[in-house]
Amino acid sequence: MSDADLQRFRESFNPPAWLANHAEVTARDIHLVYALKPGQVYCTSPKRFAVKITDASGEEASIYDKLLRLGPASPNHVLPCTVVWSDTQHPFVIMPCLTDLTNAGLGKWNSTSCARIFGQMVEAVEMLHRQKIAHMDIAVNNFVMAKAHHMPHHDCIELGKIYIIDFGVSHHFELGPGRQSSIKLPPTQVPKPQGITHLDPFSWDIYCLGFTFQTLLGWVYRDRPQPWMLRRYATWLLGNEQGCTAVCHCRPGAREALWVITFIGWILDAAGVSSKVLDLAWNGSASVFGSRALRPGPP
Repeated sequence: MSDADLQRFRESFNPPAWLANHAEVTARDIHLVYALKPGQVYCTSPKRFAVKITDASGEEASIYDKLLRLGPASPNHVLPCTVVWSDTQHPFVIMPCLTDLTNAGLGKWNSTSCARIFGQMVEAVEMLHRQKIAHMDIAVNNFVMAKAHHMPHHDCIELGKIYIIDFGVSHHFELGPGRQSSIKLPPTQVPKPQGITHLDPFSWDIYCLGFTFQTLLGWVYRDRPQPWMLRRYATWLLGNEQGCTAVCHCRPGAREALWVITFIGWILDAAGVSSKVLDLAWNGSASVFGSRALRPGPP
């Protein structure tokens, strides 16, 4: 790498002056320091806000505008943010900087919490698909969680809620799920099965959800058996890809996927309650019988 290339690489970690000094940024007392994605995403220290420069040729800014008009309540899992348009620069987005799932305490997750988190992730994608928007790059890194330490700084977020981010390659289609045929897939974090290059974009989102869930289950249950219902659910989302060139039917749609993970969550919740009741009953009976055993017998 030449000295000029090295200098350009170093400068890519610094926010451009026009962004750092923009009125919408300084009005919020935001001081950009770190580069989360050099040349694109910058955040403050401590990590309370992130500012992303969008691609002017893409749909990210307009998709954020469309989704933010739906309101912040569930099932909308789009991170509350401000989209700033300019006549001279690329649009950019100001958003809370939340915790990515790899730092969300995976070791403490159990089957019930996994089902709840997976349910929120599917709900996020189902909401996008109802708006005829395909995310196109579903992956672990594109979901974040609101933790307790974020709450004092952002009154627009919900504690424990999962938010979907990064609409850089997302697209709004005139034809929605079940009607949209295959398109050329963009570069993505999830590897494409069987080397396919074209697929129904809505079906591709579901495939990526299945891959993402398999990845998370592998991390959460690294040293213990995975719950078979959640493992089977992730496999079901992956489907049996046939390289469809028309509307893909190799896996379920987002709405069906949401119904099933909701049902699984109910089962796991009920099983957890039943287990606690049995434990209480067992401990109670053991206490009773134990105390009787300690009573002195008749003289």
